[in-house]
Amino acid sequence: MKSLAPDASVPEKLAPLWRDIDFLGRLLEEVILRHAGESVSKAVEHARAATLELRQRYDPDLERGFLRWIENLDIPTTTQVIRAFALYFQLVNLAEEVHRIRRKRHYENLPDHAPQKGSLEEIALKLSARGSRRPRSRNASTRFPSRSS
Repeated sequence: MKSLAPDASVPEKLAPLWRDIDFLGRLLEEVILRHAGESVSKAVEHARAATLELRQRYDPDLERGFLRWIENLDIPTTTQVIRAFALYFQLVNLAEEVHRIRRKRHYENLPDHAPQKGSLEEIALKLSARGSRRPRSRNASTRFPSRSS
């Protein structure tokens, strides 16, 4: 599997995320090879490489060839390829969650501790600066009628 490790074009704050995704992708590749076998591993790599190439440079002939290749896969291999991609995207989502926590902690440890851009804290401060006030909450008993009402 081609490495997704960050290069010079990746902003510094995203480099740890790219490293995590690269690590998890390589780990998944090892798991697929060990538990599903070389043929499934090669099929996953072929699908990954073909879709990456189509995304970077669309070619209708390449797309037709890729679709023919998919149609000719046997059901067990197709199932394993789908599972591999589903698991990969779950791992990417997990890496992104960890990265959001990492970035939040970074912002919280800044000396002037400005709220993180786009956070609820930042939005509340902006609303407060505009003069918006927190809505007064009404008594819960008046908001939700009881069964006896």
